[in-house]
Amino acid sequence: MKHHMHLWAIALVAAGALALGIQVVLAAPEASSSVAAATDAGGECGACHSGPARDWAKSKMASLMDCEVCHTGTHVSGGGAGGEGTVSMPTPDTCRPCHEAQVAQFEAGKHAYAWEALQVVPNYRIVPESARETGCNGCHDVGRTWDDGSRGKCNSCHGRHTFSATEAREPEACGHCHVGDHPQYDIWQSSRHGRLYLLTRDEERAPKCQTCHMPEGDHMAITSWGFLGLRGQEPDAEWAKIRQPIANMLQDLGPARAPNVMRETMGEWQAGRDQMIDTCARCHSRSFAQDKLATADAHLKATDSLFSTICETAYTLHDQGIIDEMKRQSFTRGSLAHRLSSFMGAFHFGYEYAWDEGYLALMDDALRLKDEAMTGAILKAVQSKLRLLPGGLPTTIPGIKP
Repeated sequence: MKHHMHLWAIALVAAGALALGIQVVLAAPEASSSVAAATDAGGECGACHSGPARDWAKSKMASLMDCEVCHTGTHVSGGGAGGEGTVSMPTPDTCRPCHEAQVAQFEAGKHAYAWEALQVVPNYRIVPESARETGCNGCHDVGRTWDDGSRGKCNSCHGRHTFSATEAREPEACGHCHVGDHPQYDIWQSSRHGRLYLLTRDEERAPKCQTCHMPEGDHMAITSWGFLGLRGQEPDAEWAKIRQPIANMLQDLGPARAPNVMRETMGEWQAGRDQMIDTCARCHSRSFAQDKLATADAHLKATDSLFSTICETAYTLHDQGIIDEMKRQSFTRGSLAHRLSSFMGAFHFGYEYAWDEGYLALMDDALRLKDEAMTGAILKAVQSKLRLLPGGLPTTIPGIKP
């Protein structure tokens, strides 16, 4: 009833205004009014850049500064990418005056070196540029280096132009990159922690990525085992021996060459472990947390034992000429992805990844490599017996004329 009375009031006012010769301007649709507000927030920029201006209007910073604070320089219409009049892009140094602690933490963390971690992988340069651009660069760009010497790309997590801390605090902000052969987000989603958080969105009920990896908003995002599950000092002599073939393979493949990829001393490793236990103790007893993490450590060692055998076998078959370099890399890289799933699954309590996508997949890799070794050995024996030319057909086959 109130709704109908409101409409009648509007109609009467409009009719009276028209009778007096007053022009009536109806309210613009909501979408248009939001664009108008965005144009206001973006100043002159909003006239051409309505999308960014609309997002900027939603940012807390819109009331404190205008576009020129981040996009310095003279800009004229039609400047074009890289052309005359193109504005500069903001860097972490642009953000530093107001967010000094966060920038410093980020620069000390692993994400700041993500671009360099990509460049040290030898195979990165031999894949097509389109594959690099669509498959690698988008995520590793979080560690971009700038001409002013700063590192990082804040909008990798704080989407432009809202730069929302609320959005960046949700696990979906991590899910853009930590999937596939970097499966942390996939694993967390499948875990009890992940399921419960996604059902409730209540951090007191279950942790999200940032709870454990960015405590108190710390932008370093570093854990004791790091991305590769390695440490510079290994007090377990048996484990150190197991890991030698793994370390050699990771050097050849490239990941171990990346800076800041592991904790170099046991002191650094223990500091990361202690911080994680403190985080776990917000919901669990310390003894429970210590026991679960120790079990995950043991699973990492068991995983390494199997993966080390795969690495040794692949290198031996290559040295004997049974498999070529491309096949050796294919075996070791595929198995490395299963190793990552196995140990990360254990630490994130993602059972599917610790077992099906991890340890069980590694067992299958070992069996396939054994089959490859037997097939290759038999083929070499036949080639030798028939005096095959390398890569060609037999020079002679008994009973058959050329």
